Amino acid sequence: MSLKRRGFTLIELLVVIAIIAVLIALLLPAVQQAREAARRSQCRNNLKQIGLALQNYHSSLNVFPPAYVATIVPTSPATLNTSEVGMWAWGTMVLPYMDQAALYAKLGPGKKLLQNVAADVAGGGRAALQTPLAGFRCASDTGPILNNFDNTIGNNPMAGNQYSRFITDGAGKIPIATSNYVMCANAGDSTTPAAFAGQYGPALGLGAMNSSVRMGDIKDGSSNTFAVGERAWQFKDLLAGAGVIYGHSASPLANIDQSTSYNVKSSGTNVIGITYDGLNWNTNNRGHAGRAFSSPHTGGVFFVMCDGAVRFINDNISQRKGTVSIAPYPADIVTHTLGRLACRNDGKPVGEF
Repeated sequence: MSLKRRGFTLIELLVVIAIIAVLIALLLPAVQQAREAARRSQCRNNLKQIGLALQNYHSSLNVFPPAYVATIVPTSPATLNTSEVGMWAWGTMVLPYMDQAALYAKLGPGKKLLQNVAADVAGGGRAALQTPLAGFRCASDTGPILNNFDNTIGNNPMAGNQYSRFITDGAGKIPIATSNYVMCANAGDSTTPAAFAGQYGPALGLGAMNSSVRMGDIKDGSSNTFAVGERAWQFKDLLAGAGVIYGHSASPLANIDQSTSYNVKSSGTNVIGITYDGLNWNTNNRGHAGRAFSSPHTGGVFFVMCDGAVRFINDNISQRKGTVSIAPYPADIVTHTLGRLACRNDGKPVGEF
């Protein structure tokens, strides 16, 4: 007696497909969460390595690296439009302590000018400046390998050429390798203290123009003071432009505003950050989000502290935009926890964070 093999009916097939679709819908968020957890872990590890590099730099030289090195130093508010063509940044200074001694030697800070390295196409200088480093990139970030953020890019809230991540080779604007990590310069609303201490007072963070902060200068405690924090290419619905690794330019050839309100104060934000309105703030003052700290991670921003510990600082931390022009400085910029964490010697208790 022969038996006929019975196949699936159309209804049974549709039921199986529906079950598979439901299972995929249930599993996909879990897979995405697992991937994001891995990316968060990588970002945390990046900052841990940067923190170790900063510690080793200090152990070798008894000082933390300057946020950036300028040869044209403003001497008054009227000279804040320095238009300096090239300034090496802290990211270049720590390269030997991040297993990048060969790249450091190729760039040659202290021996070569940034703009001359950018102009050196045949000799590989420009390629060195455009070398991406995974240790300076958050794995969750969507920004380009070479940072092309300025007022010519779409979906940008900037008015005019207030912020530009380009440098120049002395002839035109050149994009260099993107970084998602910027050194903490100060609390408050203004980038002036990081470039000129004489107007309001000095920047109180770890780094500023030609800074030379030692561990002993961190009076509030190295575990209570930010060293370096995240800045996203884009967070929420706002393009913030991340930062760059190697240096910056205040030249008009880099498409940076030449007024004393911006210029080197603005180009410096390519490698430093201030607290401004707060972490991941996109409600107002959107055109200036590129000077603050932000992250693609939900709920907060990673920072490495001056003792090398990495902390995830919640968006809901006590924060407000203090004003550096309110006397006595720095009273108005350290009325809240975020501002106190950004300053190394304000003398205010931090509490839990």
